[in-house]
Amino acid sequence: MGTSSNPTVKELEKRMDTLCQTCSRCKGCWFSHGVLVNKCVTCGKVCPCFGKDSLDGGHFIPRSCRTTRWEQDNVWPQCTRCNRFLNGAYIEYSAWMIKHHHDAYKGLMNSYENHKRGNPIKLSVIEKRALYNSWLQKGRALEAQTGQKLFPKNWGYAKI
Repeated sequence: MGTSSNPTVKELEKRMDTLCQTCSRCKGCWFSHGVLVNKCVTCGKVCPCFGKDSLDGGHFIPRSCRTTRWEQDNVWPQCTRCNRFLNGAYIEYSAWMIKHHHDAYKGLMNSYENHKRGNPIKLSVIEKRALYNSWLQKGRALEAQTGQKLFPKNWGYAKI
């Protein structure tokens, strides 16, 4: 088991899941009546970023594809209905990705095809630590932007 200053790879992955989800559902967010809100990319519903009835960070390519799991362009705000009950509303999500992030869409689809063929790009421990540090930097910036405490203070940067 790692320490807060030197977490294990498994702990880094769990933290990256939290950081990626939280930061991604806040992409393009704004304050409305003192509440941080955002719009679901698949249905357009405006929901709070945190708390009751909050948005999810919906993965375009499923989380099981570890190549794209923490890819910034793969995770966007989705309401619970679209993400969980409509299984990601994949047709609407695809249309949104093609319209708004066409180049990212093509890259993600290539990565997913490689994953399905059994040829995924695997991240080394050093790459995972660097990716975690990048997500933590985004998370701390989000905390500063929103004035909210979102992540534990003891989440320090990983040693590379």
